[in-house]
Amino acid sequence: MLKATEAETEEVREYFEWQAPDLQVTFLQKVYSEAVLNTRHDVWDVHTNKDRWWIITGGTNLYSQAQFPNMDLGSGLID
Repeated sequence: MLKATEAETEEVREYFEWQAPDLQVTFLQKVYSEAVLNTRHDVWDVHTNKDRWWIITGGTNLYSQAQFPNMDLGSGLID
């Protein structure tokens, strides 16, 4: 797990709740960070009351862990 500020954590939580208002976040943590072409991308592991998701910042997007079970750069999550 990587350190994250309260502001970062709240921003990720708010993004998730906006994208999936029917799900409740039960746990989230920053698990990876990398700079790609001068843009920082942080990968967050988000647990909900029903399933798990990846959120990737730097052009923030949401990915189901059922479809992308590994946070593998080869999976296309970060290109």
